[in-house]
Amino acid sequence: MYLSMFRVIRTADQTPAKEVLEEFLRFIGCMVNDNPITDWQEEQPVAAGTENIFDILLCPVMDGQQAIVCTHECLPGENRRALWTDTTSLERLQDYQVLLQEVIARAWGTGGEQKVLNQLQRICDIFFQKNLFGFFQCKHSFRIINMLEVYGPRLQFGVEQRKIDADKSEFISDMYRSFLETAQALDEIEDPCLYTRYARINIEHKIRGVCAQTSGLAQTASLVPAKELLRQAEELYSDYPDYDGILLLASSICKSDSLLYLSASNYFRLLLETARSYENSFNSVANYEYGRYLERVYRDWDRAIQFYRKAVELNPKNYQAQFKLGCYEAQHRRDYISAIEVFQKLRGSIAKYYSGDEQLDYTKLPLRCIQYLYKTDIWLWILNRELQYTISAELSLEQAHQDALEYQENRCLKQVYASDKAYWGKLQEYHKDSQPVQIMLACSQVS
Repeated sequence: MYLSMFRVIRTADQTPAKEVLEEFLRFIGCMVNDNPITDWQEEQPVAAGTENIFDILLCPVMDGQQAIVCTHECLPGENRRALWTDTTSLERLQDYQVLLQEVIARAWGTGGEQKVLNQLQRICDIFFQKNLFGFFQCKHSFRIINMLEVYGPRLQFGVEQRKIDADKSEFISDMYRSFLETAQALDEIEDPCLYTRYARINIEHKIRGVCAQTSGLAQTASLVPAKELLRQAEELYSDYPDYDGILLLASSICKSDSLLYLSASNYFRLLLETARSYENSFNSVANYEYGRYLERVYRDWDRAIQFYRKAVELNPKNYQAQFKLGCYEAQHRRDYISAIEVFQKLRGSIAKYYSGDEQLDYTKLPLRCIQYLYKTDIWLWILNRELQYTISAELSLEQAHQDALEYQENRCLKQVYASDKAYWGKLQEYHKDSQPVQIMLACSQVS
């Protein structure tokens, strides 16, 4: 059975476990919706797995009992479409591996093929042996290099991307080697199932991403051409036409090669067509991704904003789409007051739902959220400065600098890797010294 959609329902203090699950599931091609709630006792979310959706509820134990008593008929007993799990005892990296193995066993272990289950467990082993979680998380920092907020003019497709000098970063070289070893390990799996084939194409795509951003590796690496990876993705989709994660991978491959930019629209349109039948949060992702494509490739903000608005309508917690609404008000409508209102609302949403505290608790935020906080606060600084709101501008810049410091500190990752001191040391060194993070700090110290 080929599950393709997962919902993770959790409070903010479950962020590290959510991040591990999300990175793994996306690696094998699953669509994952993060649904943070503020309080189990008060919200009691409806969590009912369907034929297409598997729910994972990361729930703490209180006084020996689950935080809430499950009364929904779809959850108890033998139902394998939802999993309650306690995350209070996750103290070592191995604990997170056990959690992931439990999810695999519960989601695919009943009524599924033994071959699929075995291969997923093998991919799980590779995921931890090669430290893919840490590398995938840190790879997000590459996006900082081309942020409007740190380099001024927005870089579009067709404009040469700025590079990270890999020759000065042992961590990036380790990431590259880990991805190569992962590809080799996946090649050793006989009679690969859908997930193994997807992961194999995906890791090759990630290798291309590392090399595209790093000057040293770009000159020496032997890369699989994007056109060949796209062919493999299309072949996989022809074998499994109901597995929509392949469409996202194919579109991402297209965006990595200027000769394939326009081809991505075919995959996005297929995804949007099928997404209409999705639960709202998954449909929201499809609309956001298509809006992003229209904005970056066609530079068509008028059409893109329609999809960003639809994404927020479908899922008000979609902070990436909310951020785009603020950018639209600021850059295209030149309505700075409205833009400030959107960005302030976005900041409050991240604080309430993703940090679990309206006063903003950075310790519970994943790196991606902190990136968006940083971009939001830089925008608030720019807009308040343009409106000559001097005090508000200064406060926003101070907040942006705090965002950068917290991103550098990387406390969410530390909770996962704290027991693995050798690897954690490398992770922390990268976040303190890497060019992307230093750029964040420098740009938030502008006088």
